[in-house]
Amino acid sequence: MNKINSEPVFKINNFFKNQKSPFVILICGVNGIGKTTLAFNLSSILNIKQRIGLGVIVKTLIANSTRNNYQKMIKMDNVFSITTKELLKHEVIIRKTINLIISKYIKEQMACIIEGLQLFESYNNKNIIHFYIKISDKNKYKNQLESCSTRSPRNLTKKDFDNIILIDDFINKRMSERNIYVLDNTLSETEMLNQALQNIVEHFNIE
Repeated sequence: MNKINSEPVFKINNFFKNQKSPFVILICGVNGIGKTTLAFNLSSILNIKQRIGLGVIVKTLIANSTRNNYQKMIKMDNVFSITTKELLKHEVIIRKTINLIISKYIKEQMACIIEGLQLFESYNNKNIIHFYIKISDKNKYKNQLESCSTRSPRNLTKKDFDNIILIDDFINKRMSERNIYVLDNTLSETEMLNQALQNIVEHFNIE
């Protein structure tokens, strides 16, 4: 079993302890790909207390939507049936909130991690590092989804799964046009964490 590489952890923590500029970590990917796990692991070892999942913001928007908008809004939280056009619309709706969150933490010089499906736009700020977890191993991802007790449906139909792959392909094309760090789902949890840590070191030119 691979171990967490302590060298980049030390470098990152030491670097930002002596820096006034904070950093923001963005993690994008489809439901169940491992965004929340990576966010939790990074926040734990880098002592980042502010961790935000866009799912909470989406649920708040749904709860405050009008009766006419409710059915449209509820799709924002369901990657199994959403279309790429709808995803683009949802990203536009939530982008203002994302920008406000990023500005707030950078202004207050606090590090934070934001993770969610709708984080596929580019954010041109030197204090931001952007990750995308890509589906390369479809069987591993399918097994991961079906064995997760907190997600529904657990038994995916072919239509559900094919739609998720379409959404991931769409995000992948968008990400390939930007300065995004791609993490492959063939990696183990620890390997993915180690790669993300090394990317952070490289992104901020930490010696």
